[in-house]
Amino acid sequence: MEKVLQTHTVSSFDKELNNISSNVVSMSELVIDVVRIFLDSLSDPRGENLSKVEEIDNKVNELDRNVEKISTNIIALRHPLAIDLRYVIAATKISTIIERQGDMIESAVKKLLNIETKILNEYKDSLTLIANYGIEMLSYAIKGYKNQDTNEANKVWRIEDKVDDMCDELFIKIKNDIRNHPSDVDSYVSVMLIVRGLERIADYCTKITKAVHYVTSGERVSERDF
Repeated sequence: MEKVLQTHTVSSFDKELNNISSNVVSMSELVIDVVRIFLDSLSDPRGENLSKVEEIDNKVNELDRNVEKISTNIIALRHPLAIDLRYVIAATKISTIIERQGDMIESAVKKLLNIETKILNEYKDSLTLIANYGIEMLSYAIKGYKNQDTNEANKVWRIEDKVDDMCDELFIKIKNDIRNHPSDVDSYVSVMLIVRGLERIADYCTKITKAVHYVTSGERVSERDF
């Protein structure tokens, strides 16, 4: 496998590439912080938690813009080739993915405020498990990106099936609960949307894994390849 990001003659180019990586990693760490706020909110869905999430989301958006700006400048001024070009392109895609993940978990925190306590408690354990899987998947994916380690990134695939199975089971349960308790439909719909958002966060982690493979090999892969 081709080694990624070898030292360049122009040291400022290396600094720019490292700056991209640093911004992407910082974005992922902030999104994980938001997921942890979501986990706290499962036990105490207070409005003040939403304010914390919105503040963090603003930081994520700023870093996303930084990645786009740096990447655009590199392409325009450095004319990167081969693995360097793939690295820059992947960084812009990954930063967009992480920004969307942040939006999804922010939306989930908002929706917690619309769920009756008794219903939230009923789904709390399942939501906690899926959210923790999301943290684990994003951590593996970003570590794989940072170190250009496809083996680390591939760990995401092993968790995705668990998340998909759990979400499928929850969707069935929610539909049955709506049928049996139609007066609580608003709460159950909010739970369903949260589950769908967490599922999408996991799906996005697999896209980061694909991006890691694209950088290191230049090839596009799918879960079927592993």
